[in-house]
Amino acid sequence: MKKIIAAAVATAFVAPAFAADVTLSGDVEYTFTSQGSVTSGATGDADYKITATEELSNGLSIMAYVDLDDKTDANPRSSKMEISGAFGLVEIGNDAGEAIGEFDEIADVAEAGAGATLTDGHAQDNSIVFKPATGIEGLNVAISYAAGSATDNTTAMSYAVQYTVGGITAFYGAMDEEDAAFNATAMGISGTFGPVYVAYERIDNPEKNQLATPSAAAVDDELVSVGMTYNYGQGKVFFEQNKHEDADAITQDTTKSSYGASYAMGPVNTYVAITNAKTAGVEGDDATVVGVEYAF
Repeated sequence: MKKIIAAAVATAFVAPAFAADVTLSGDVEYTFTSQGSVTSGATGDADYKITATEELSNGLSIMAYVDLDDKTDANPRSSKMEISGAFGLVEIGNDAGEAIGEFDEIADVAEAGAGATLTDGHAQDNSIVFKPATGIEGLNVAISYAAGSATDNTTAMSYAVQYTVGGITAFYGAMDEEDAAFNATAMGISGTFGPVYVAYERIDNPEKNQLATPSAAAVDDELVSVGMTYNYGQGKVFFEQNKHEDADAITQDTTKSSYGASYAMGPVNTYVAITNAKTAGVEGDDATVVGVEYAF
């Protein structure tokens, strides 16, 4: 009986011919914030991701992951599957995003989130993104179709083009949301010059925004983000600013800025960031954030 059990256990750990490679990764982050007379502590990132990769006999590769995000998220589980080959890459899932956002967030350089990631506002619940192999060095293209939940019943087509030459990268993207008056365009440019990195990006006519109270935006609204870093080896000095200009309600105009520095000790990163938000021309108290994060 013992031999039968041992054989069964051994067989369970023998990898089949096409077994996927499975890895576990994640990160944790903790912050202390002082703003005015208030001092508070919080948990930033706290998630882990299970990723599987597999090479198929027909030359295709598959990658899939399930990401259990921060516990405060309304939907704490995101996932994506990728199928790649000589034709290019296909992404499917609720974490696949949309083509207009495929090459953005280039100015998102500040620790602890200086303001917010620019967004086109379409609430997609599932999407498919195709990135064809262009055969042209430095050129990347993305095309996507995304659908919202049954409650909002919206779909969107999107595309984006990115080109890199001589250390400078530029992108342009657009999104056409079904039956919506607000169809967004996005563009950005970034460059690395030795230890210095600079980036600028902009979204015009977004449906919603993350820099002010979420609400329907007016035609000609604009979201702009700039970021700069200096890498000194063990960390970086950073500055980031995110700005929302409301076309018809200046009470929604918001500017949020952050500057500071980070210092890394192997996989552990520490930082100090000072942030300030200005709404309708009125500045709030500076917030000083001290944080530590570990990625594994």
